[in-house]
Amino acid sequence: MPSRWLRRRWDEDRGDEFAAWGGSTWFFATDEAGVVEVQLEVYDGGQVLIYDASHSADQYGGLADQPIDVADMTPFVITEDEFSQQLASLKPLNRS
Repeated sequence: MPSRWLRRRWDEDRGDEFAAWGGSTWFFATDEAGVVEVQLEVYDGGQVLIYDASHSADQYGGLADQPIDVADMTPFVITEDEFSQQLASLKPLNRS
């Protein structure tokens, strides 16, 4: 069960065939060790991707396969409620 929720902004594009989506804001739900359990990507162009154990990869990308250094992410901690609101309010492109 996630115990840490994070939000991080990236102003660079993806650098791939989806670069036109623009920058993005990423939301992560991790365990205490920084293992990503849920990953939400919200792009400036309106595209939304969600990854978790039940859908870990697709043609757009995938769930982080390395733990996040939680000490480095301290400035990006958000509440579980904020994470849950984002998750509930967005329609992901990579889920039916």
